[in-house]
Amino acid sequence: MARNAIQPSFDFFTGEERSPARQPLRETFRQSTATLTALQQASEIRDAEQRAERDFKRAQAAETAAQQSTKKLDQLTRELSDIENRHTNDKIQLERKIRTLQDDNQSLREDLEDAESRLSSSEREHQHGLNDLEARHAALQASFEEAQRDLESKVSTLQSTQQRLSQRESENGNLENEILRLKAQTGDSDTLGIIKRELSEQVSHIKRLESTNRDQSSELKQLRKTHKSVEIVQEEKRALEQKVRAMEDLRKELAEAQLQKQILEDEKRSWTSYLESEAAGREEMAFESPEDMAKAFVNERLERVTLMEKLGALQPELTVRDANIKTLEDEKNLAIKEVEYLRAQMKAFEAEENEFSPETSNQEENKRTQELETLIDQYRSEVETLSAEMKQLESSAPVAAPTQGLKRPHPEESDERLGELRRKTRTLQDDLTALQTRYSTLETELKAKTSQLNALRESSRTRVLELRDNPTAQAEGIKMATLRTLKEENAALLEQLEGRPNGATKVVPISTLDHARLQMSELEATIAQRDKKQQRLKSIWSAKFLEFAEAVAATLGWKVVFQPNGRFKVTSILYPTSINKDGEEEENSILFDGEKGTMKVSGGTESVFANEIRPLIEFWETVKRETKLVDQKKLAKIKLNKIKEDYAVCISTIDQARLDGSASVTSDIRRLVDNFITVLHEARGILILPRETADDRAPTHQDEEIEEEPATESIDDEEDANDLEADSDSDGDTVAHDDEDDEDGFDVGIEDEYRSDDDDNEELSDELEEDYIE
Repeated sequence: MARNAIQPSFDFFTGEERSPARQPLRETFRQSTATLTALQQASEIRDAEQRAERDFKRAQAAETAAQQSTKKLDQLTRELSDIENRHTNDKIQLERKIRTLQDDNQSLREDLEDAESRLSSSEREHQHGLNDLEARHAALQASFEEAQRDLESKVSTLQSTQQRLSQRESENGNLENEILRLKAQTGDSDTLGIIKRELSEQVSHIKRLESTNRDQSSELKQLRKTHKSVEIVQEEKRALEQKVRAMEDLRKELAEAQLQKQILEDEKRSWTSYLESEAAGREEMAFESPEDMAKAFVNERLERVTLMEKLGALQPELTVRDANIKTLEDEKNLAIKEVEYLRAQMKAFEAEENEFSPETSNQEENKRTQELETLIDQYRSEVETLSAEMKQLESSAPVAAPTQGLKRPHPEESDERLGELRRKTRTLQDDLTALQTRYSTLETELKAKTSQLNALRESSRTRVLELRDNPTAQAEGIKMATLRTLKEENAALLEQLEGRPNGATKVVPISTLDHARLQMSELEATIAQRDKKQQRLKSIWSAKFLEFAEAVAATLGWKVVFQPNGRFKVTSILYPTSINKDGEEEENSILFDGEKGTMKVSGGTESVFANEIRPLIEFWETVKRETKLVDQKKLAKIKLNKIKEDYAVCISTIDQARLDGSASVTSDIRRLVDNFITVLHEARGILILPRETADDRAPTHQDEEIEEEPATESIDDEEDANDLEADSDSDGDTVAHDDEDDEDGFDVGIEDEYRSDDDDNEELSDELEEDYIE
């Protein structure tokens, strides 16, 4: 080094600076080692500064998290207060509901006990009443059999007495004849006196027999009434037997309820013994009831769910922290190995330098190197201290936000405040967890109580209401009144049969009078029901009669009107109306009188309608000696004439519509013709047309021949016939008309038999339809 320092660096020959001489290998190696050391120290310094910067940022984040945690703490405090208030209100409501349910349960238990007591008392009463009724029934049956035997003996005595009476009457007649014969022969007064005396004795004996017969008849009536009473008692017995069967069903239900109650009590005892045995060994398992055990189980399950949630929240943080710790430990181990390697290399260089040139060792560089190493150790120790503090803070508050880690420690006040806030946060979080658990438990209890309340409501919702004046109570009252009256009447009759009358005079027992009054009231009610039924039937028959009259009018062309006193009036609908001399319209009607057997034609005997139907009237009065209600032949002729006139009008109207070309008129005419065809079919199917001898011709129509044959008609009265029947056979067609009158009782049944030709009718219909198509 001294040699290099005294050599000139200026070249005197060239006047330029001389290039520096090449340093020896040791100097170069030393310089490279120093440079490497300086670079390593610089890199360590940069790493320390970066770590310090990261710690500073982490500390700032911790401060921000602390502020956020403070805000969150305030929010949680408010939520906690709200939850406490809600919990208090819910608890009050639940306690109120629990008290209400307990009261309802107590009332239901009391009702059940009352019902059981009433059931047992009613069962005893019904059993006692049944026993009494059976005893009374046995007594009444015995008395009835005895009375029946007496009745049979008295009937036999009465028959023998009647036979003797008939014999005595025959003997009396013989004696009277003998007296007359003796009078005629001798006229002896003594003999007549004897005969009269015998006759008077016979008459008195006959009177006694008649009085005995009357008494026995009255006794027979009383015994028959007694028999009816016994039948009523038997009916009551059957009703009581049904009640007893119902009581047996109730007894079975009560036994099932008691069995279920016993099962529940056994289950309760088993639970009690189990809880006591569990509580004997461990205090935490001391439960007073299965409900407390279920509540504890629910609490444990909720706590387990809460801990699992906390564990799930901490697990990711622990995983990240473990990964960071592992990474840092790897970096630390690598750095320690690198430092050890560099220190070993440094020591080797120093040893080599001291060995070759101990006098030239640079004390300043060594000192500088030692200072840098000391500085590095200080940085390392400081980093370790900060890392330890960070770990301590994170371990002290694992749930809270990241702890503060600054390069420089906070003042003591900030640390105390932060610790206090962390403690408060932990306390509030524990309280919140406990309240949430309690809230979940109360919610579960509320659901259970709600289900119990619904079950109690469903069980108490079904109520049996009974009106004071219901039909069943009325029927039972009538039965009891009848039974009581019959009992009194039977007692009175038994007294009479046993020869213990109440008085010397012949009077009717008051029980019999009451029974008669009761029967009278029942008969009055029956009469009222029958009157109502008769009124309804009258209204129904009136409606049916209107339908019948409309059917007769639509089918036969006669309007039938029934009048009082057995009269009825028929009016022709198809016969054309006429005007009389006064200019008034005459009515085409016939009035029949069923009581007098007369017939009166409207307009007098000289009216047009009377002249028209006079041959028919004469025919039925002279030949058949009967008054016919409906003349089928005349009706068929009028119907056919009406059809022909309508057909001619339709054809002429159709021709006119063809000439005019009016679509609306054509549609109206077609509808009219359709109605005409319908009427034609009705006339062919419903009204059996007789054949006529005369030729009837319609305009624009071919010739039609309808031959008339005599009709064989018969009248047959039938009851309960409401319909119009048509029967056809091989010989001819039969039309049966059964008319049922109104409430006056007029009934006419007619069966008319016509021999008609269906082929002619069908030919007529076909020809009319062909003309309509053309």
